[in-house]
Amino acid sequence: MPSLRIALLLLLLAGTLSAQSPPAPAWVDLGGGIAGVAGVPQLLGLGPLTPASSGSLELTGSAPFAPALLFLSFIQVAVPFKGGVLEAYPPIMQFLLTTGPAGLSLPWAVWPDALPPDLSLYFQVALLDGAAIKGVALSNLLLGTTQP
Repeated sequence: MPSLRIALLLLLLAGTLSAQSPPAPAWVDLGGGIAGVAGVPQLLGLGPLTPASSGSLELTGSAPFAPALLFLSFIQVAVPFKGGVLEAYPPIMQFLLTTGPAGLSLPWAVWPDALPPDLSLYFQVALLDGAAIKGVALSNLLLGTTQP
């Protein structure tokens, strides 16, 4: 009987140890932003964020042909910004871009395999927009989580 109890205990422990929480979704819209000429610009992430996968960042609802700054951060900290709140802060990288007539598309062919799984990446775009408070529109905050 003791060997049966030990076997059942080991089975129970093995099931508990092997059960993992499901991975976080690759992309989550965290809201926010400052409205401009076409409302709050929407930043959308496409692709699974798995090693060697393709994908893109897409910005819609922005002023056409506007200078823009893409912020990338590992953490989310809310700081006042041009009458709104910038949350992809502190940025580890910033990219100076220009929107097209219908927004912006930033595709990649191969997601890097050097990034560890479950790494949080926060993206947000600020762009010149005369219809926005203080002349700058701000996209929603987008969270990307790298996948195994």
